Amino acid sequence: MPTDDRIFRPPGAPEPKEPAFSEDGVDLTLIRWMMSLTPSGRLRQLQAFINAAERIWEHNGTWPEARTSKRS
Repeated sequence: MPTDDRIFRPPGAPEPKEPAFSEDGVDLTLIRWMMSLTPSGRLRQLQAFINAAERIWEHNGTWPEARTSKRS
């Protein structure tokens, strides 16, 4: 997958001051966004992710191995 910053910017958008991806393909924009949050904001995002994952598992009727023993 190309990591060229230009493919992710709308036409006419200014050049980013920092690269969007590291040399090994890590999305630096997500790291910057997460680091811009307060510690409690990061925890809220984590909890929202966990809640979404649990809703998906519940909908699919499958649970990860580590959670199976708690649900049985």
